[in-house]
Amino acid sequence: MGDEIGNDAPPTSRRTRVLLAWLVAAAVVVAGVVALRRGVDPVEAPPPASPPVAQMPSLPGQLGPLPTGPLPPVPALAVGTVCPARTDGRTRLDVSFTVVNTTARPVSLVRAEPSFPLGGLRLITTQVRSGTCARPGPKVHVDTVSPAGTVLVVFLLRLPPTCPTPLPIGATLHELRGTHAATAAVPLFNDLGGIHFTTC
Repeated sequence: MGDEIGNDAPPTSRRTRVLLAWLVAAAVVVAGVVALRRGVDPVEAPPPASPPVAQMPSLPGQLGPLPTGPLPPVPALAVGTVCPARTDGRTRLDVSFTVVNTTARPVSLVRAEPSFPLGGLRLITTQVRSGTCARPGPKVHVDTVSPAGTVLVVFLLRLPPTCPTPLPIGATLHELRGTHAATAAVPLFNDLGGIHFTTC
């Protein structure tokens, strides 16, 4: 009887062991939950580093760097008035127009050439005169156009044997302003409709 009483654990000791077992079990459960969460949660990767500016591709329509150095000169000579064309109706056509210096400095008219986009016409000669469309003056022997000055350019042309009505005419002006050369292409007649030709 004394042995049975000696083998029984006191109630306090039993409670301590149960409490300890519960604490260990709770710790295991908490550790498992933490480990499980670490395995499930995605690992955030650091954002990719931006490439250097020099390697960035240019977007469509994006402007590149502005050009450096002096810009090409803008032509100073411009067409003022296109005169009515004169013709004998068979072989000759005279096309005249005034050229105006739009700057405050003298400009040299180096050369004036006709252009024939559809062909058909031929240049006989070019004259540079003083005066206007209504009152042509004598030929100018100096190619310099004074500031805000005007000269009259005349193209003497040979007509083709066929009707020239559909043919357009333009002009190319070559100028020299100091050491700067410039060229301007200008239209004169879209066609020769409205002019009487015996071949039409």
